[in-house]
Amino acid sequence: MPTSHVLNERWLLGEARGNRDFLKKLFTVFVDQQPRKIEEMRQSAKAARFEELSFQAHAFKGAAATMGATALKNRACEVENAAKAGDGVKAGQEIEALAHDLEEAIRIMQKFMGD
Repeated sequence: MPTSHVLNERWLLGEARGNRDFLKKLFTVFVDQQPRKIEEMRQSAKAARFEELSFQAHAFKGAAATMGATALKNRACEVENAAKAGDGVKAGQEIEALAHDLEEAIRIMQKFMGD
């Protein structure tokens, strides 16, 4: 698995006890579900539904932590904090940064799934 600032590969492989097939299954679900979550967050931010956005960011944060995606987890935390503060501008900026980091994580996961 390539080195990246968005995934803690060493931790993740250790947690999976080196079981690449298990990781491929986890990655498949993550890659399938998380891009939709970004779009849902965008819609919540656009409509100023900050309580909903806070919940969505919190859920994303948990999914990212499970995957060893510390950068994604931290960025989702920033979205959550901005939503709790009712700061739509900051939330929007953080969602876009989160989307960018998610794209990198997905590329890495897809490469791993293809190996």
